[in-house]
Amino acid sequence: SLETFRNDYYRLEKPTVFPPGAFLKTLPALEKWFTKSSGAASGELNLAYLSNFGNAIVGLEFTASTEDGSHVNFSRFAAPLELFLVSVSQTPSNAKSSLYLAQTSIADLPKGMQDDLPTPELVLKAGRGDVYNSSIWIGRAPTYTPFHRDPNPNLFIQLAGKKIIRLCEPLLGSDIYDNARRGLGAGLQKLSGTERMRGEEMMAGKERALLEEAIWGESERALSGGNYGFEATLESGDAIFIPKSWWHSIKGVGTCSIGSVNWWFR
Repeated sequence: SLETFRNDYYRLEKPTVFPPGAFLKTLPALEKWFTKSSGAASGELNLAYLSNFGNAIVGLEFTASTEDGSHVNFSRFAAPLELFLVSVSQTPSNAKSSLYLAQTSIADLPKGMQDDLPTPELVLKAGRGDVYNSSIWIGRAPTYTPFHRDPNPNLFIQLAGKKIIRLCEPLLGSDIYDNARRGLGAGLQKLSGTERMRGEEMMAGKERALLEEAIWGESERALSGGNYGFEATLESGDAIFIPKSWWHSIKGVGTCSIGSVNWWFR
């Protein structure tokens, strides 16, 4: 219930995964934006429906890696949704380059798309009712969001595909982040992890490799190798609450379309 969430998780700043399908009936985008195929984590974009909004300007991220994966190029730009839809429909999951619709606020979408993503009651009533921002995230797996923290509580809902999220409490996350950055050399400005959540260095430079190894690597020092931190696997209709300042990194896995939405609130 809303009261249980407010008292046991929101006020105590504890992460939680919601029961499967908790938001299924309140988010039309779950059914309208994606077509279902066999398996809970599979599906593709509903191009026939989304093409109705093809003229909408959205934020896109272009990522390209070398053949051996040793170098990644990253850039961000704004373009019509139609460009993204064409690209996703023609790009195989094993391609060395991809477009990702990221960090586009629901408020910047056409009204029809906004209506498909109404703000959940939990976001409006758990705290002061202040919705700081929102974002949609759509692409084809694999996708990657680097290790960072948010200055506000975060409700993250998976619309389609599968994502794995790893998160840890603020002090531990800060230690991991600072240790990874020390590998870049002395004299670097200390950052909080919120200034440039998907900046070029985090997404493409040596910093990406160091942070990815720290969170997703196999060594005992990595977050995945120790008995600390949390991991959750989200499929269509699943949701997670990420408290303020909790560090997290997210990977979209599989071969199908990936879709997520989140609200930052307080």
